[in-house]
Amino acid sequence: MKKAQREIYIKLAETVDYAPCSFCKYSECVGCNDGECKHPLSDRGGFPYFDGDLYPGDDCWGFRPQYNVSTTADVVGVILSKGWQSAGWGENKEGQLVVWGSGDWE
Repeated sequence: MKKAQREIYIKLAETVDYAPCSFCKYSECVGCNDGECKHPLSDRGGFPYFDGDLYPGDDCWGFRPQYNVSTTADVVGVILSKGWQSAGWGENKEGQLVVWGSGDWE
């Protein structure tokens, strides 16, 4: 994915103070608010993740979206509307996207 195409995902993630990894299909959650990049080329290095953590607004050339822009925007919208400080999302048994979270921004 070209940098220009990644920019919308970076901005959406930054809106809720998340790194772009939060919306990447190669990211795997390994604990509360932690993730690990499982990109097939990760053993070759070159990912900002391996030089240190990615932060909101950072870019990663290996980013590939887990969901399309519209669905990602919906997830961000739910997080914002609920005021959640931390959130998760995934598909239930019926294949529907479910978003959950906790904490207040204030």
